[in-house]
Amino acid sequence: MQHLITSGCSFTREETYDTWADCLARARGATLHNVGMSGCGNHVIAAELIRKIEGLRSQDIPVDDMYVVVQWSSIFRFDRIVPVELGTTDRRVWLANGAASRA
Repeated sequence: MQHLITSGCSFTREETYDTWADCLARARGATLHNVGMSGCGNHVIAAELIRKIEGLRSQDIPVDDMYVVVQWSSIFRFDRIVPVELGTTDRRVWLANGAASRA
């Protein structure tokens, strides 16, 4: 079974409509593992991608069955560390709380 792993910003993952990642997974008949996130910069894009690949490898999914596609963000978009005081470990909450600058 093929596994398509994608990472990027909101062009890669959107909750209200299909993105290129969804279309590519359907076209290849692959299981989609989309770790894209709205508003993220290249550091988060890379870190989430690596985390997903390592997770799949720990589930004994062969590397030969994995396809990785990355949609890099602008070099002018920066990731911000959110203080624990926001009361959550959910990485998406910073968007709702306006704790980061937007690129």
